[in-house]
Amino acid sequence: NMFEAGTMVVYGKNGTCRSEEIAEKRFFGQKRTYYILKPVHDQEATIYVPVDNEEAGRRMWRTLSREEVEHMIEKIPDVQDTWIADDKERKEPFQKMLPQGGRKELLMLITTIYHQKQRLTRRGRKLHSSDEQIFRAAEKLLYDEIAVVLDMDEKQVQSYISRRLKEKNSAGSADN
Repeated sequence: NMFEAGTMVVYGKNGTCRSEEIAEKRFFGQKRTYYILKPVHDQEATIYVPVDNEEAGRRMWRTLSREEVEHMIEKIPDVQDTWIADDKERKEPFQKMLPQGGRKELLMLITTIYHQKQRLTRRGRKLHSSDEQIFRAAEKLLYDEIAVVLDMDEKQVQSYISRRLKEKNSAGSADN
């Protein structure tokens, strides 16, 4: 089975979880087989995901390896800025990306909103609160996984990424 006990997975908006076991449970008089997940940052919570639910299965994936995380961080400068100027047009696709989005989408959201934040700051303005919320939520989901994989505190992720990108930048300019 793909997510056997002990596997670290990312499950939708719940972030990084440990797959505790796969077991039969009876809910509402119905017996089904479930993945039983424990969110890493909320040990009180337990999530039951029906093994036979394809829709739920599409929102659950194995956490990246250390190498994959490092590779993803290195690729951040290449992520496209896909800012949509119209607030109404932007809101829906951005909100949709959160629960359904894979890491690529999350990274794109974070990068895009971050760039917009910088553009606004230069003009002495602030982000819309809805964009700020989406930014925070996307960051939390992605940083959650990075923190688990790289075995660090969530609060260290942002500075770790900045440091890695600075190193890459100075290495890049030394090569030329």
